[in-house]
Amino acid sequence: MTLFQPPFGLAGTAAEVVAGIDLSGRRAVVTGGSSTLVATGIRVAPKLAAGA
Repeated sequence: MTLFQPPFGLAGTAAEVVAGIDLSGRRAVVTGGSSTLVATGIRVAPKLAAGA
């Protein structure tokens, strides 16, 4: 079995993860707001929606 190697490292940012992905017209349901991962997503989501 071959492990998946993403193009970003362990220190990758949310912006790096979604770079090049068109999320226009998409909706997301975010749960678990107290976790670090979700908190980061909530902070980055408006920037992604704005196309930054």
